[in-house]
Parts: sequence; C-alpha cells; structure tokens
Amino acid sequence: MLDSSNNQSNQETPFDANAFFNNLCVDTKILVPGYAEIQFQRGWAEIVAEFIGKVKNYSIRIDEISDSYTVLDISFSVIKTNREVEVWRAANEARITSKSTCAGCGNHKGFRRIVQTTNVLCQWCLSNAHLTNNTGTWLDKY
Repeated sequence: MLDSSNNQSNQETPFDANAFFNNLCVDTKILVPGYAEIQFQRGWAEIVAEFIGKVKNYSIRIDEISDSYTVLDISFSVIKTNREVEVWRAANEARITSKSTCAGCGNHKGFRRIVQTTNVLCQWCLSNAHLTNNTGTWLDKY
C-alpha cells in the first residue's frame, strides 16, 4: 500500500488500468477480449493484482472490471474449468476489500459512522480531490 506522502506524485502520473491489467494477464490462462471494459483507479491496482494472482491458472474470460458503484466489480465467464466457485470467491474478496481501500492511494479508508459509504476515497484524497477534479463518488465517470 502507498502512504500519503506518495499520493501527490502518484496523482501527477496518469494510470492506465487497461494496460496494467493486460500486463497482469500475460502468461496466464485468463482471456481478456478486445471489448472488455477495464476501469479502476490506481489505489485498487493491488487488489486487482491479488485477484489475478488467485485465478491466473483458471481458464476464465474477464469481461469487465469497473469501479462504477463505489466497489470493484468484476464480471467474468468460466471457460474450461469447474473452479467457478473459487473464481467467484476471489472476485468477491476483491469487491469486499475495495470497500475499505481508497481508490486514489490504496490506503485504508478508515471508516467512521459519519463517512459516506458512496465515497471511494480516504479522507486525505477527499480533502485534496480539488487538485484532480474528482469527487470520489460515482459521478467522476461523467
């Protein structure tokens, strides 16, 4: 995970989720078709890498990875394996982990009762969101 001192330098360099994901899938049994929509922020890259590490030996097709609704959502199809439950568990674990991980920097969000559950950013990234023109919500897609 990244610490907040690295946050500003990370926001300056663009993050290409599609290229990052395709690099992870090299030398695996995972198929990523050209129409696949791969969209997530830099902070969730470690979660995606852990997911790929768990399912790299299964013949699956990843159709979409999205951070549209404040959690990491992974859509997949099983191709030639009876291990669908294991792939589903890995995808669900990534989804649950993303709920408490800042999508901007990768740090733990530090939930409090008053913090909105619709926010994907930690307090530090949220307080500096004006620097990147992000709100930390699903509205950033539009």
